[in-house]
Amino acid sequence: MRKTLSIPLFAFAAIVAGLATLEAIAIPPPNIPVSPLARKEPDLLTEYERKTLTMELQRLTRDVKEGRRNAEQDPSLEPLKAAVEAAKNSADRAQIVEAQGALAKATEEILNKQEGIPEKIRRLLDVGKLLRYDQQDKKEQRIRSGSSARRLVIDGNTVIEIGPPPVTPIPGATNAVDTASAATNLPPERISILPAKDVSARETPVKAE
Repeated sequence: MRKTLSIPLFAFAAIVAGLATLEAIAIPPPNIPVSPLARKEPDLLTEYERKTLTMELQRLTRDVKEGRRNAEQDPSLEPLKAAVEAAKNSADRAQIVEAQGALAKATEEILNKQEGIPEKIRRLLDVGKLLRYDQQDKKEQRIRSGSSARRLVIDGNTVIEIGPPPVTPIPGATNAVDTASAATNLPPERISILPAKDVSARETPVKAE
């Protein structure tokens, strides 16, 4: 049985609203001076890859928005919509919030049952992250936190791997459990620049361009 991707309504709303302008946000204005820290961190994406990802993001945003409009028109939501209207007429704030929450949850469930939508939402989030990685603040954040970023080729797919900061020793830690409980070195995050169907453990490092 295939799992569906479920994200909170407020998070999804922020994604759809914010990604409409991500193309402009993803590429900083040229008049912003580059800090010494950011200058040390090489770009992970080529200009061609950035343009390709921007077009993919626009397409995914359009597809998810269309899927959401279709979900909102599902006949099964009519009783919940009526409940929202009744709650608004009652002027009971708690009742309004509850009714709107139930409608939002049901709409999200219908959205995530649509063919291919969970995968598109997941990919949309990944593309949004990729377009942010070369921004000055992200470079500085990686350097300050001690995390790493690099390009890899895995089964013919170029991926960006963002490694977490190293574990910081805990003063007074008496055993490995204490250290592990505060460890920040979770498994690195890997995002394929192009949608990858299969990413195995085989990898070949590629110098960042």
